[in-house]
Order: sequence, then C-alpha cells, then structure tokens
Amino acid sequence: MRTFFFLLFVQSYCLELICQTTPFELIYGADTSSNEVGVASIQMRGGEIFMLGNILSDTTNAYDVLLVKMDAAGQPLWAKSFDNGDSEFANHFIFQSGKFIIVGESNQIGGFDKNGFVLQVDEAGNELDFSLFGSPLKGEQYQNVVATDAGYLITGFATGETNADNDVLVRHETGLLLNSWERTYGSEINEVGMGAGQLANGNFIISGDKQVEDEKYNPFVLVLDANGDVLHETVLKSEFNGGCKNLLVSESGDTYVVGEMATPSSVAFDVYLAKVSPAAEVLWTKWIASSDGPDAGFDICQVNSGSFFITGFGYNEASESTDIAAISIDEEGNEIDRSWFGGDGLDLAYDVKPAQGGGFILTGKTYRGADVQAIVIHDFLEIATVGNEEKWEIEKLEIAPNPLAKSGVVCLPEGWESGVWRLVSGGGKIVRQGVVSNCQIEIPAANLPGGTYFLNLEKQGRQAVGKLVVP
Repeated sequence: MRTFFFLLFVQSYCLELICQTTPFELIYGADTSSNEVGVASIQMRGGEIFMLGNILSDTTNAYDVLLVKMDAAGQPLWAKSFDNGDSEFANHFIFQSGKFIIVGESNQIGGFDKNGFVLQVDEAGNELDFSLFGSPLKGEQYQNVVATDAGYLITGFATGETNADNDVLVRHETGLLLNSWERTYGSEINEVGMGAGQLANGNFIISGDKQVEDEKYNPFVLVLDANGDVLHETVLKSEFNGGCKNLLVSESGDTYVVGEMATPSSVAFDVYLAKVSPAAEVLWTKWIASSDGPDAGFDICQVNSGSFFITGFGYNEASESTDIAAISIDEEGNEIDRSWFGGDGLDLAYDVKPAQGGGFILTGKTYRGADVQAIVIHDFLEIATVGNEEKWEIEKLEIAPNPLAKSGVVCLPEGWESGVWRLVSGGGKIVRQGVVSNCQIEIPAANLPGGTYFLNLEKQGRQAVGKLVVP
C-alpha cells in the first residue's frame, strides 16, 4: 500500500456555516508521467468525501486501486493505493457496516487471466480483505455493487463456455454461506451486466447490454428473485445501436436506465434514458439530445421525488471539445438545466451523487495534455420543482456581467434586495462582503487578484451561489 500527498487543488472555498454547500473542483494527479482516474465518490454523514479510483503504479507499470479522503470543501486529507499483485481496476464501491466494499477487475501482469475482485477497506484506509473470483484463463469483471436488505449485490460479466462470448455475472454476498450465490445469465451471443439495484418487493433488477445483431447492441433488464432465478427479461428494443451504463431504482419504485444510443439522424450517440416498471415493462424511452457529436450518460441519481441528475460526457459546442456533462431532468426525462466541466482534452464523469446541502458531486477523469488525472466536482444545477416548491435551498446564481466589469457593479436576479453577499477566494477567504441594494452589489477590484471567485448570497434562510471571474 502506498500513501500519496501530491494533489493539485483548484477552485474551492469553505465558509464556516455553509462548508457543505460550496462548489469546488479537485484534480488529483501525482505527476505528468502518471495516470489517475476517479470512478465514484461517497459523501459521509459528517460531510467528508471519499473518492475511489485507479492509479498507475510507479514500480510495476500496472494499475492499483486508489482511495482519496477529502473534507466537505474538497480539501484533500489523505490518499492511499492498494497493490494486490496484479493490475487492479476499481469500478464501484459502497460503504456498509463500517467499511468500504470495492469491486472491479484484476488482470494478470504478463499473461491472460482476468478475475473479479472484492476489496474491503476501513474508514482509515486500512485494507481488511481482498478476494478474487473467477475461472483460470477466462475473463471475469465486476462492474457495479449495491447494498441490499442482506449484504450486497455485484454485477458484471464473465467469459462464456465457448470463450467467444460474455454472459451477465451476478453475485449476491450476505456473509452467510447458504444465502450467498453467484450466477451467470446468457446465450451464445454477448450479454454484459452494467447496473444493479433492489426493488421494494425484495427482487433484484439488473441492466446490461445485449447483442441483437452482428454489429448492434441494445440495453436490456433482468428481474431476479432473492435466489437469483429470472422472473422477467426485457430488451429495450431499438433499431439503433446503443447500450446502458447504469440504473437507478427511484423512490416511486420504477427503474431509470441510463446510457447512450444512436439517433434517427446520426450514428453519433446521444444520452439515452428509459423508465421501466418493477415487472420490467418499458414505460418510455427517449434521447436527451445535445449536439451532432458523441454524447453518453454514465450515471443517474435522484434529488427529490421528481428531479434527477445525469452525468457522462458530451460534445460541448462552446468549447469545441468533449467535456463532462451534468444534466438536470424531471421524472419524465425532460431536461431542466445543463452545465459543462473540463479542459481542452477529453473529460468524462462516471459517477454522480447528490451533495449534502444541495447540488451534486461528480467523479471522473480529465486529460491535461498527455496526462490523465482524476477529478471530483461539486456544483449546482436548477432542478425540477415538486408542488411548485424547490426541494434544495441552495440556488444556482446567475451573475452579470461575468467576468467582472471595470465598474465593479454586479447585477443580481430580483428578490435579493437587502440580502447579505460574500465574495470568497479559491483558498476559502472572504475577500469582500456587504448588503445587496437595488438588486446590485459593487465589488471594487482594486488589490483583488484576477481569478475565479464564488459569490454567496443569503436572505431569510434562502441561499444562492455562483462563480464570478475577476479579470
């Protein structure tokens, strides 16, 4: 196990009373010769955030599992890696019974033998257990893990009996031998498990990709009982090529499947979304269009009973590059708001979670030149309303002009008269503050270094935050 302390931290701040609601962007990178990828994050009850990822070993030139702990404002506390002999790629994790359950794939260095693995780590970053699951000279991979009523459920895929196809692989772990099982589901064509969840009735639902023609795939779902027997199987049929990345069992009991799909007008993918009943009946499917370039959804989370966040990547026409996309939708898949994040290269988020106090936390990777680095982002989007009432108190603030003009005058939306404003630097220091007058504030820029700041507004329990660039 190695411990890392080289971190590049950008665009973050923390006010004493609202440190769980402030935007930040953390980029983790050891040096320009190393590669790091973030795959998922978990925010604990105390506000601290754990990022799971992978890092290229500086001794074996293979990948190790990476775990980074940061505080609620994105300030790194420690980072550790776990080397279990081969090249291990973490794909997902949960926190259960005081420990992290991490799943992924282990690739034999210098040979062909791929196994699924389960790594258990405590909150202090101490390795508790590491187990491999698989058959010699075949390929097994664990893609996802979710907590269940008794234990946890893992899904992924395994090489079929002919070694020419993949089958869905599902493992249910309870800690009790009689109630734990591992099953594969498939045929003579390729099937791959990607997402997993537990329904309100105790059944399990699995999403994945199924080969429907020689060069075309469609998403599909399996509903399993507590013993792993198939109750329902449904292909989300489309004349176009596509697939799924993950699923979410919503508060209503229905399941949202997210992924990518070619469109009637282009072979380039758009974000694909489907809503499925507990009996695997397709309620609707749709595209969330963006550009003529490639777009894909990798994860989805629920904000309230009628609002969801999706992340992945897309072609950002403003930057003319592939960036991380954060998309807010309502329960019918209609887009409410969207933001882009990233640099000049390819940027991608694999995971999205609701942040404590409002907004979202994204985890993924960013290309800075030839180097790949992990990225964790906390920010805000407008969300769908339920009963004409916003469920998050923290609002996304629109600021004009932005960047700040020479006059220093900033115009704010209506409703903020007599509210308190604070301008906070990237290092967390309040550099200017005052009271809103006539929906305007004046920020004298003298002796204020250029860069990105955050403007926070408070009024009678209402809060808003937005970025402000000072030239």
